[in-house]
Amino acid sequence: MKNSINRKDFMSSLIELKNKGELTLDEVAAQSLVFFVAGFETSSANQTYCLYELARNAECQEKARESVLKAIETHGGLTYEAVNDMQYLDQCINETLRLYPAVPVLERKSSQSYKIPDTDVTIPSGMKIHIPVFAIHRDEQLYTDPQKFNPDRFLPEEAAKRHPNSFLTFGDGPRACIGFRFAILQSKVGLATVLSKFRITPEAAKQLLDNFLRADAPRLFPLFPLLRDGRRNEVTQIATHHPTPLQVGPIIVHLEQTGPVIVLVATTPIPL
Repeated sequence: MKNSINRKDFMSSLIELKNKGELTLDEVAAQSLVFFVAGFETSSANQTYCLYELARNAECQEKARESVLKAIETHGGLTYEAVNDMQYLDQCINETLRLYPAVPVLERKSSQSYKIPDTDVTIPSGMKIHIPVFAIHRDEQLYTDPQKFNPDRFLPEEAAKRHPNSFLTFGDGPRACIGFRFAILQSKVGLATVLSKFRITPEAAKQLLDNFLRADAPRLFPLFPLLRDGRRNEVTQIATHHPTPLQVGPIIVHLEQTGPVIVLVATTPIPL
């Protein structure tokens, strides 16, 4: 490092590997991009969608808040142990990832020829395979009433009844997402922080778009944090419209009475 300060973080490790000649500058840049896109944007979108669904489903939101507050009280704060003790919040996150997977299609390449059982279809070696995660997650043969937000689908006893590959948000096998535990952890911390302080309601509930993958990003929805005692804060809401799902759409809600600013960001469209 130029100033001889060595932090024990991801970027410092990459720079150290580059200086030792183990990584090129292009490889460092590529890894940094993946870290920010896969390690930040996906979890940010997941938290935004989860708050959206909890805003539309008040009963689920209250159960999630109860789970959060009970864990915080039991463990004396928002500790690692408390976060791991929020079972219902886990279920809400998984149900959100089912409805809005960060990667709607997985791509693989067959390493050898494979005949699909009970069919005449053979996948030749070297063929590219697209696995439709979004479609699998909304298949009514796997999930009853698949368009409905229902965290109870992910009760341990309910999840055990389904095939493991009916939920492919993080992929599966040796090439599954290497950072899935970190993704879940940071999503839980973010959601627990919001839910422990506020109730979230949408300004108006509108019909979900039929097609999640529309090229023209729909309008963003405003979320209004409320004090837990029910007194509504006056807020300043800034929402920008972007033409494509790949552009970041922020919603900034400023709580004029209490001061803090909550920024919810999603790279994918938020349907209304």
